[in-house]
Amino acid sequence: MIIWGNSDEQYSRVWDYAKTIIKYNPGSSSYVMVDRVDRPPPVFQRMYTCLAACKEGFKRMYPGMCLAVVAMDGNNNLFPVAWAVVEVENADSWKWFLDLLVKDIGFDEGEGLTMMYDRQKGLIDAMNVIVPKAEIRYCVWHIWANFKLQFGGQAFKDSFWQVAWATTEVEYLAALEGIKFLSQPAYEYVKAIPPKHWSRHAFRTTCKSSMITNNLCESFNVVLKDARDKPILTQMEWMRRYIMKRHYKKREGASKYEKPFMPYIDKCFKRLIAERRYCKIYPSINTNFEVDYKGGSFTVNLINQVCNCKHWELSGIPCVHAMACILEQRHIPEDYVDQAYSKDKYLLAYTLAIDPMPGVAHWEKADQEEPLPPLMRRMPGRPSKKKGEKNLVKGHK
Repeated sequence: MIIWGNSDEQYSRVWDYAKTIIKYNPGSSSYVMVDRVDRPPPVFQRMYTCLAACKEGFKRMYPGMCLAVVAMDGNNNLFPVAWAVVEVENADSWKWFLDLLVKDIGFDEGEGLTMMYDRQKGLIDAMNVIVPKAEIRYCVWHIWANFKLQFGGQAFKDSFWQVAWATTEVEYLAALEGIKFLSQPAYEYVKAIPPKHWSRHAFRTTCKSSMITNNLCESFNVVLKDARDKPILTQMEWMRRYIMKRHYKKREGASKYEKPFMPYIDKCFKRLIAERRYCKIYPSINTNFEVDYKGGSFTVNLINQVCNCKHWELSGIPCVHAMACILEQRHIPEDYVDQAYSKDKYLLAYTLAIDPMPGVAHWEKADQEEPLPPLMRRMPGRPSKKKGEKNLVKGHK
């Protein structure tokens, strides 16, 4: 406590910290929720932060992201958007968080968003209420963890993941039949989960990501391990400084990169170019082709940028069948990549800097008697009428 500060003292200054966030990073959001506002002293419950640079950076990226609290940038890396500390993980706290998140980043009722989660307690109900129009994906690792408790073994594992990886309905149904051959109860278990939430063939193609696991969130959890056991404001400051430094490094690194698309595309191209030797091409016209590849036959249309394997539409990156046709025609592969992976889009996400803040001795005192703004009226379904929120958004642009 001597190193990181006194917890009681930090909780008493959360209002001041929220006000300082707004002062030094105009356009940011910082919300505090407390209990017992009618019987002082109030008791801290929740705190939410979304820095302006993160908010605007997310809006400027391609609006189809696999989102938990982090999104994915144009180099297939995590992009932290917003974070909150709450008293307990339940439907009420998730609704509170999601409501603030959508107010900050837009996408009314989640339309245009792709969101992935582990089906945590209360989150399904919160999603249905706050973002009913979002595409919802379930993390397949979470489904597998539950599935293997009843149906273990390599044969079940292989068949299960084939269902998740399937990018066409034919592949999906074939994989389901494989599970049915092994076990009728296992088949019923898997078939009961709507494929639109976890099998690639049923995903929307607007997101330009074929992700089926929330590895980005797991990576972020590893980043946060050094902050978890700290007092509240030490946690918040650790997060703010981490994001500030990260934005700087990403912006500086990208400004020196000379290619039009980010390094992730080079990595994908190397793999595709190596694999294309297994393709045999049958041209129809200069833009339409049939491609035989490892026992299967596929149709490619370069003008519409589609292949019936659906990989291209899902990810925005040519599949191996399309790559074979592109190189056969001596075209430039980068011309067939979605702009979500471009250097220009990437820089848009990191253009805004997170401005530095002074130490605690220089924080202004926040007026805790400030009336509740209309933006933060009580949400339906909150359990206690004695809870109050404070919205410190002065200076919002």
